Amino acid sequence: MEHPPIFVRIEQYKDLVKTIADIERRTKDAERLLAELRELKAEEDARIAAWDASLGNVSKRSAELRKILGA
Repeated sequence: MEHPPIFVRIEQYKDLVKTIADIERRTKDAERLLAELRELKAEEDARIAAWDASLGNVSKRSAELRKILGA
């Protein structure tokens, strides 16, 4: 099945090319920002895990001291 030729004015074609280029640029920007957000989230998750481990150690030591002191 053949498609008939499509005629587009030069101005519309240029506008379309600019719009597509803009969409591609914005998509790349969004991908870059998403990568940065993923990196920040990974750092945040690592810090939270470290805080959780530290808090667990403090709780464990506190319980051991309480046991030693008979409190």
